[in-house]
Amino acid sequence: MRCPICKHDNGYLATRCANCGATLPVDPGAYAQGTSDPSYTSQATIHSSPMPNLEPTPIDPDATMPQSNVQRGGTVERPQVSDTGLQPTISNTKTSGIRRALQSLRRSLHTSSVRTGAFFERNQRLVGLGIAVLVLGVLAAAWFGINSTLSAPAYTTIESDVAALLPTYDYAGGAYGPDLQLPLSSTTVTDRSATKTPEGMEVAPGVGPAAYGVEAELTYDDGRIRVVRNVGATYVREGDAWKMAGELTERGTSVTARAGVDENKVLGSMATILEAASSQNDVLLSDLYAGGSFSVVGNVFKETPQHDTATDDVTIRCRQDGMFYAYEGNVIAHFAFESGAWKLRSSEADGKSTTRIYDPLVGTWSGGFITTSTPVDGAACYGAQDKPLSVFIETVGDSMGGTSVRGTITTLAHYHERLVRDAAETTGDTPLEGIDFTGTIDASYDKDTGSDLNLRCTTGGSPEGLVDFVLSFGTADDPSAVIARVTSTHNYEEKILFFIPHQTTATFTDTYALARVA
Repeated sequence: MRCPICKHDNGYLATRCANCGATLPVDPGAYAQGTSDPSYTSQATIHSSPMPNLEPTPIDPDATMPQSNVQRGGTVERPQVSDTGLQPTISNTKTSGIRRALQSLRRSLHTSSVRTGAFFERNQRLVGLGIAVLVLGVLAAAWFGINSTLSAPAYTTIESDVAALLPTYDYAGGAYGPDLQLPLSSTTVTDRSATKTPEGMEVAPGVGPAAYGVEAELTYDDGRIRVVRNVGATYVREGDAWKMAGELTERGTSVTARAGVDENKVLGSMATILEAASSQNDVLLSDLYAGGSFSVVGNVFKETPQHDTATDDVTIRCRQDGMFYAYEGNVIAHFAFESGAWKLRSSEADGKSTTRIYDPLVGTWSGGFITTSTPVDGAACYGAQDKPLSVFIETVGDSMGGTSVRGTITTLAHYHERLVRDAAETTGDTPLEGIDFTGTIDASYDKDTGSDLNLRCTTGGSPEGLVDFVLSFGTADDPSAVIARVTSTHNYEEKILFFIPHQTTATFTDTYALARVA
């Protein structure tokens, strides 16, 4: 269709001139007749006619169908159809409506295509400029992104450099904490910002800052101590790379306890711990347990919710063994983790720490004869001089009256009358083998031996008599000596003036020197 303004020849379905953009007149008749002639002007008119008879027309069976004028490979010759020749039947009415709908859709699509093509045709320079700007923007963004990455030290580079310089941390635990070489568990860059180039240092020219200040956080941990170390460094550009300038600087360190004290160090500091414990019965525990044995029997570690401090209560069994008795008790030492190290806050001992215990007496003590004593009005009997004494102490324990002892004794008993003269042995000297005894510990001073530890025992006795004995552990002359005094008592009847019966007692005491044999 030709534009009435610029005379530009447009398509027959165009609604707007592709050259000047003017609106073109649309001839519905052209679409209705299906003509392709853009110069076609519709002469169709709308006729009014009465409603046709819609009764079906009978078909003549003798009529013959007209021959088709369509030749293979040829064209179709259509007879001219006037608008008066259309009969308003139901069939051609539906066909006409569908045809009009399809033609309307075709016109709409064609109009949109023409308008879009016309827009690009009119604005092709503007579209080309927009595409060029878009491409340049993408390239610039990529270039700036790469340049930004290259214009600052990479986080991975910083972490790698710092980790290589500080792979471990040597932790000194002080008097009570462990001495450790902690492994590096993590490295994190906490800051990276442009800074001034260090004085006296030349850097290669480039885009962006020439120096960066960085800070990193390093964590060291072995399950007992955690150390968080903050360091700083300066990076300068050297060519296409970044290098650390100078050395790392310490910015701060925090230490957290994740477990308790070093128990070996605690046991090695018992003198200080005992001095901190209150004295009992006017006895200094540091003196009483000097050179003693110590072992940890309890450890209670507690970490506060804030993780900035911790406590550790350590129970220590203290024992001081002597030759004949010992001291044993518990001391509880209270520690606090402060300023990155364990410190002793206080210590205290239980009530038994200064009380003697006598389990060192358990065992077999044996020895030989030293001397014998005789009654005032009688002679001596040396029947025990060739008979050794053996005492087996089986148990030592607390009782209502103090400390009780049980065991057996093997000795010689003098179950005979007084002698008129000294005798090497006499009738009535009776050996006793494994006789049961009970006894108690007497911690009072014995004037005869000068000992303050005496075991006083008695046997069950027999019709012939009774045997008592005293074991004195440590004497005034020899603190390591053990003296046993065995006294035999024998009751018998004698006559006064040869005919008056009289009950009397003969007592003989033998002294032995003993030593532990088992």
